[in-house]
Amino acid sequence: MHVLGKSQLNNDLDFQVETDDRIHFYIGPGSTVSSLTVLQTSIWYHVVATYKANSQIQLFINGVREASASISVTRAANSNPLTIGWNVVFPGRFLHGRIDQVRVFDAVSSEDRIADIFTVESGLVRARIYPAAEVCWSSRTNENYQLQWVSSLDSTNWVNLGTPLQGTGTTMCILDSTRAQEKQFYRLQVVP
Repeated sequence: MHVLGKSQLNNDLDFQVETDDRIHFYIGPGSTVSSLTVLQTSIWYHVVATYKANSQIQLFINGVREASASISVTRAANSNPLTIGWNVVFPGRFLHGRIDQVRVFDAVSSEDRIADIFTVESGLVRARIYPAAEVCWSSRTNENYQLQWVSSLDSTNWVNLGTPLQGTGTTMCILDSTRAQEKQFYRLQVVP
């Protein structure tokens, strides 16, 4: 099923879900990478692919690089349209799902930038896990913030970390002990 592309035979720029339920990214003849993640229905995924001519292609799922390959391909310009959810070269490959917030950049984003975009768009707060995690965010005056955590992103049972905090218009931080936790993920909610 086609997600996005500017397709042309032997001049690919295609992003699609194959029958193995993985994301595949194609550039030109024979240059491809595939996700490790097997997609599941009813779950949103943040998917990013990067292409740098004669250098590398990469594939990121939920802010994490899952695949990369060195390439010696430079795509030529083509007059076919950029398509979302279908493919002009391979008709009938309609995506049976939803696509939201498509962006195409004219430069390759860094791995940190891609992770930051995922963090912002998913509502999660990026944190490094040590015996304690310091979670920081830019606050706005007169907004209340509730930091929450969960031990698995598959869970929908987010747990409040303390009580809501009123924003100060500066960077705010909370230090959370993680000694007894295998891993924790954090998100920040604006609350009344």
